[in-house]
Amino acid sequence: LHVRSRRQRQMCIRDRATTYNYKLEDGGYDFSKAFSYIKYIFDDADLSMLNLETVIDYDKKPMGFPRFNAPREIVDGIKYAGIDLIGTANNHSLDQGTKGVLDTINAINDLGLSYIGTNLEESSDRFRIFKINDINVGVIAYTYGLNGLTPDADFRVNVIDKEKIKEDIEAVSYTHLRAHETPEH
Repeated sequence: LHVRSRRQRQMCIRDRATTYNYKLEDGGYDFSKAFSYIKYIFDDADLSMLNLETVIDYDKKPMGFPRFNAPREIVDGIKYAGIDLIGTANNHSLDQGTKGVLDTINAINDLGLSYIGTNLEESSDRFRIFKINDINVGVIAYTYGLNGLTPDADFRVNVIDKEKIKEDIEAVSYTHLRAHETPEH
C-alpha cells in the first residue's frame, strides 16, 4: 500500500482589498481563481486537508486582521480545489463568536464537505475517519488557543487538552478495531 500525503495548505482572507478582488457584479464572490493556483496539489491526493484560518458569519462583511470573517463562497472555492476535509480549529475559530462557528460549519455542511475542529453540539465527534485504500485514517484537530476569546460552551472548539486528545485517539482506535470484528475479517 502506498500512502501519499500532502502538506497542509493554508489560505486566508487577509483584508478587504484581497476579498474585493474576487467580488462579482451581483455582490457575490468567486474564489475559484485563487484556488486554481493550489488545485493541482490536491488533484491526486488520497485525502486532502486544508486549515480554514478564518470563519464565516453570514451577517457580517468580510474582514481581515485581527478578527477574520470570510464570505460563504470561500467554501465553494475550497470544494473547487478538491479539498476533502476542512480544519476549523485554530486561533481564529471564535473571531466572529459562536455565530461565526455555526455559520462556518453550516456553510461546509451545505456543500457536502467534511470539517474537523469545531462542533455544533456536545455529542459531535471530535474526530473523523476516512477509509482510504482499505485503511481507516483517523484525523483529529485542535488549536493552542483562541486569541483570548472564550467559547459559549467547552465543546464548541477543540482546544488542546491532553485528556480529550487521549480520548479521541482511543475512540479512533476503538472504531478501527470494531470495523475488524465484522464476519468478513
